[in-house]
Amino acid sequence: RIHNIDAGSRKLDGVVIEPGQTFDFNESLGPIDYEAGFVDGLIIINNRTIPGIGGGICQVSTTMFRAAFLSGIPVTERWQHVYRVSYYELGRRNPPGFDASIYQPDLNLKFINETENYLMIRTDFDRDKARLRFRIMGRGPRRLVKVSSWRGVAVPPPPPRIVSNAELG
Repeated sequence: RIHNIDAGSRKLDGVVIEPGQTFDFNESLGPIDYEAGFVDGLIIINNRTIPGIGGGICQVSTTMFRAAFLSGIPVTERWQHVYRVSYYELGRRNPPGFDASIYQPDLNLKFINETENYLMIRTDFDRDKARLRFRIMGRGPRRLVKVSSWRGVAVPPPPPRIVSNAELG
């Protein structure tokens, strides 16, 4: 996972988004395959966590989504994971569902630069601390952005279900 986060974030570092242009995560990232430098990791597909190429890329897309959202940039396409992933909820500003799932070619993350200015994406990945940061450089929209959790009745999750999978060994 760490390798894929590093590889994916490097591919996005320095991407420039022109005024009026839609940023397309999958297009900017390119193919998630071995030739592009990605390795196997755990991915979520069909309501299951299984081994697959590019495990960890959703941490890159989630971090990118949050940077765009918190900058006031309109997000035009974003998909949540099919179930909650606890490490996406770490910290006080990360409520459930505040993530962005990627699965090429079907699930994507897109946002539009509706400003009159160019924007540049800068990434900073600290491999030792396993911390990824995105900075969107340029004059973004001047919007007040607030994130709050849904407040209501919490329903406890069902008991754990163990499913045998011979592919995992």
